[in-house]
Amino acid sequence: MEIYHGITLRAALIATGAVAVVTLVSLISVTAAVLLASALAAGGAIARVLLPVDKAFHIRRRSIDVATAMAFSIALLVLGLTTPLG
Repeated sequence: MEIYHGITLRAALIATGAVAVVTLVSLISVTAAVLLASALAAGGAIARVLLPVDKAFHIRRRSIDVATAMAFSIALLVLGLTTPLG
């Protein structure tokens, strides 16, 4: 069931659940939440590589999406491991 321009209800629920988990983890430890967000960004990049073109929500080229998500993931990972976040 599509809810908006190719985004299925299942995908929207998974994304909402991921945001909820990161939010709840941030109440316990900001560092853990940043590392979790890094892992989710890396997982999104891997999913973008592995999913067939017709199953992925795509606006840009796959290589740009993967590079951007991985750069974001690495930046969050470095931030989470090197910065005292409370």
